[in-house]
Amino acid sequence: MAVKANYFKNMGKGKIAGLKKITRNGYFQVFAVDQVGSFQKAIKDELAKKKGVDAKQITEDEIIAVASPLKTQFAAIASKNVSAILLDTTPYGIKGIPHVDKATGLLLKLEASTSVTDKQGNMIYFEPIPEGGERSQGSDAEYKQRVGKAFDFLKAKGAHAIKLLLNYNPIHEPAHAREQARRLKILYEVSNEKDIPLLLEPMSFFFVLDANGQKKSDKKNIDFAKQKFDIVLQTTRDLSSICDVFKVEFPVDLKFLLPEFATANKVTNEQVEETRKHMAWKLGLPESASADQIITEACKRLDRECATPWVMLSAGVKDKEFEKNIDFSTKNGCSGMFGGRAIFQEALPIAVQNGGDSQQAKEFLQKTAIERIERYKSIISKNAKPFWERFGLTKQQFDSL
Repeated sequence: MAVKANYFKNMGKGKIAGLKKITRNGYFQVFAVDQVGSFQKAIKDELAKKKGVDAKQITEDEIIAVASPLKTQFAAIASKNVSAILLDTTPYGIKGIPHVDKATGLLLKLEASTSVTDKQGNMIYFEPIPEGGERSQGSDAEYKQRVGKAFDFLKAKGAHAIKLLLNYNPIHEPAHAREQARRLKILYEVSNEKDIPLLLEPMSFFFVLDANGQKKSDKKNIDFAKQKFDIVLQTTRDLSSICDVFKVEFPVDLKFLLPEFATANKVTNEQVEETRKHMAWKLGLPESASADQIITEACKRLDRECATPWVMLSAGVKDKEFEKNIDFSTKNGCSGMFGGRAIFQEALPIAVQNGGDSQQAKEFLQKTAIERIERYKSIISKNAKPFWERFGLTKQQFDSL
């Protein structure tokens, strides 16, 4: 797929203004703290550990007592160091909005759920946040209206751009993928009508059978590691033209390619070698190709297929692995990063032990989290090209839009 023709020409002034607000010097340097389910679960588990009780005994009020002040601290402390911050629209997520630095862009999440299946094991399709209206089996027109209400709600909260996570696996669940893409086209029409940038985050999933024979999504295995590139590349072909910025997973799993990340994740040397040979074959490289050559080629192919600017998301990996992801991707066309748990994950046990607004939590954010953000930014500035250059524009030309 070629880069989207007339990328800026077909944009409204609101979208262009939004892109200017959420970038700095042409780079996306975003602190992503919109996690809800995983965020609450991590806090819940830490609270259970602290109290010595089963996690089922932890109440929602106890979780929010930690989550609410911590998310506010994320916004208050770290937002001035990034081009934009991504927040959720839970009551405690929204409380962070007034604390975002005025020079920093604000992104808000659109999706109501990030689950792949419901409790009965049925596939879930995209639905907007509850402010868009209740889920229904209505017509496309009703669906578009519901999405429009959600956009209006987010814009009223001050969003400069909107982010959507969309579960997608075109290789193994093609029917689900087709319906997700169809709904996305409707949603993108709304973003054009509302004149606000849409940043799309397609999230892969990979089903395995559990001990009871029930399917569940599990990406921490060699089978997924071998197939991740195909899933991410086809997703890029299918969806990158139906958004303004493509927020993408790293196209390969470094835990199955680089020994430095394998051991801590219980991946054997034999699995690393097996994955390396498989990926060399898949990419048409010599069997002796190094892991670095494989990773570079995978990023180059993703870049060739992407119609819009693309940015790297941390997707739950740890700091050093995300740093490596940023390094490889920005050398090969990527325009920045959305860093989440790679930046803040150690803050959660600190907040549970001492309080979400405790001095200990603040010190972690002020020191460790900011150090990571600045390190990532330095790599981006060194390696990447401003996103407007992807479309043949100079800074002066972009500034004049």
